[in-house]
Amino acid sequence: MAVRTDAVLDRIRPLPGEGDVAVVAHGHLARVLTVRPLGLDASASRLLGHPHPGTLSHLATEDGQPVISARNAP
Repeated sequence: MAVRTDAVLDRIRPLPGEGDVAVVAHGHLARVLTVRPLGLDASASRLLGHPHPGTLSHLATEDGQPVISARNAP
């Protein structure tokens, strides 16, 4: 799953930095999409609860480092 997730992230990273990019996923994939940009192994996704239906998570950067700025936001 990490290889497939990294392939998606590799396609997103080169997009212009002028706005946000939305990625729609569910369940375990959403959790892996959260931890991989942080440099964590896909198995670290078990530390996160499953995302609630219809909620948003937001990944951002602070001081050049990736961070989870929101999780399960309505």
